[in-house]
Amino acid sequence: MDRVPDGIVATVNAVVANEERVSAQRTHVERLGDVVGGFIGTLAFVACQIATVAAWVIMNAGPVPHVLVFDPFPYSLGGALLSVEGVVLAAFVLMRQAHDGQLSERRSHLNLEANLLVDRRSAEYLPASLLIFKLTTMLPGDNRHWSSA
Repeated sequence: MDRVPDGIVATVNAVVANEERVSAQRTHVERLGDVVGGFIGTLAFVACQIATVAAWVIMNAGPVPHVLVFDPFPYSLGGALLSVEGVVLAAFVLMRQAHDGQLSERRSHLNLEANLLVDRRSAEYLPASLLIFKLTTMLPGDNRHWSSA
């Protein structure tokens, strides 16, 4: 198996070090945003939402003994809270998407650098490949001499 060229290894190491540095610089609020943004897209979050709304409706519908009805039908307070929650959750999702976009941008840059290094390495083999092509396509009895360039 061929060895990975030093330039590619150096580029990958530089990008990994940069990602670790950027990750270490993230604030606690940004990390919290990532956690919340990640939780929002799960089935557990949907289940929690359904359970919370169902409990709210049951508690405020009146059939639960010893529970004070604090938001009677049409559940205006519940609706307002869900609206505010929607705005806050949308902000968390947008923050996470922005962070994911930045990660994607850095990884695309790494991919570009690695491709350029591979292209440069491939170009080193081009003259030898052309010579092999010329030598293998010579007709029998062809007395022409081929140069290496």
